[in-house]
Amino acid sequence: MSAGYGFGGFDGARRRRRVLPPPLPRSPLNPIPNSTPLPKKPFPDIRYFDVDFNPISPAIFAILIFNWGMKKWQLRKYYPAGMYFVTMNTYQREPVLTEPDVLAAFRCALKRARDKYPLEVHAWVVMPDHMHFVIRTHHIELGRFIACFKSHMTRALPQYSSKKYNLNDKVKQRRRAKRGSLWHKGFYEHWIADQTDYERCIKYCVYNPVKHGYANRPWEWPHSTLHEFIAKGRYPPAWRNLVGQ
Repeated sequence: MSAGYGFGGFDGARRRRRVLPPPLPRSPLNPIPNSTPLPKKPFPDIRYFDVDFNPISPAIFAILIFNWGMKKWQLRKYYPAGMYFVTMNTYQREPVLTEPDVLAAFRCALKRARDKYPLEVHAWVVMPDHMHFVIRTHHIELGRFIACFKSHMTRALPQYSSKKYNLNDKVKQRRRAKRGSLWHKGFYEHWIADQTDYERCIKYCVYNPVKHGYANRPWEWPHSTLHEFIAKGRYPPAWRNLVGQ
């Protein structure tokens, strides 16, 4: 009983070996004995190996198409509903986020993103070259909210648009992808597991200006939720002089 065709169309019962002519003897015209050229074959006939096989199988073709699609359309990671600590950096860590026009664009973009994707914002702090969020998503996917927020903020600042790149810039890939020069690609997230982790992340946002040396006390830094949430009673007043985070 002959074996059937397996992966790639290999017939295990029939092996065909190619018989080459004997090598020519050494001579001035043929100094290397084993340099007999192989006879030329037309392209459709690819039997240059010990066994017969199909040029490409449907499975290999599907894998190639899948890999090409993943490079062309990169899939976005899915973030289930929950509490997250999110960090976003500026492109090449440029200290531009505390400029007045950028802060105005930040508040407007945050409002528009929350109108489109409602979620709970428990804390945020804006530093010159990065920002932190503590947010809780219910039925909203985290990646969509971040993409919407970044898009609105970049569009509100024409000086950071992708159309402002010079032709001599080294960031050709960002220009071709129509990605602005305000944000670093992607973001960093941390899943908040319990109440202890939640309080640690909130205090980290409040204390972050002191950690980086921009203020002596958290209360002295105006670009955070500390002033607003203490007035609303969501933060304890003792956090004005928070230390050691």
